[in-house]
Amino acid sequence: MTIKFEVCAGSLNSAIIADKGGADQIELCSALSVGGLTPSIGLIDLVKSSVNIPVHVLIRPREGNFNYTKLEKSIIIKDIIEAKKYKIDGIVVGALTTTNEIDIDFMMELKNAAGEISCTFHRAFDLIQNKFKSIDLLIDLNFKRILTSGGKTNAWSGRDQLKKIISYAGKGIEIMAGGGINKTNAKHLIEFTNVT
Repeated sequence: MTIKFEVCAGSLNSAIIADKGGADQIELCSALSVGGLTPSIGLIDLVKSSVNIPVHVLIRPREGNFNYTKLEKSIIIKDIIEAKKYKIDGIVVGALTTTNEIDIDFMMELKNAAGEISCTFHRAFDLIQNKFKSIDLLIDLNFKRILTSGGKTNAWSGRDQLKKIISYAGKGIEIMAGGGINKTNAKHLIEFTNVT
């Protein structure tokens, strides 16, 4: 089983350290203290020119919930279009309805804006009640992966649900465990859930 290791980087220095330290890819964002927001164009540009591993950019215009207004949706689409100019390898996105279901129409719009680059649905997934139905929807939308802690505050606490999610998803979509993973629990989490 091949394990991929992604580092969430909030600065140029963090991205360079992740690259040199053996990470397989980077999720680039700003404002990690609020769960991450869209990084600046300057940061995207410098990270892409400074590292040799894939860079996936978080597209999230504000902190808080994932139910976006029409204006916020316009910002998200514009951010995707602008970020793509810097040859990023993927985007990390997520939008929900007021009842915490996937905003399907907007996610289709996002996918169109993203084009051929890889799309990851971020931890907004953890707020969704029917996770298996949502996995099917994201497969239909041609998403590459889902980032999730299994619906808990961290991946170790959500390990039982993560195991079920990974089993259900099979080869249809990659499941990336995220949240509170560190050198003391990573091996145990991999063995328990079969996450890759």
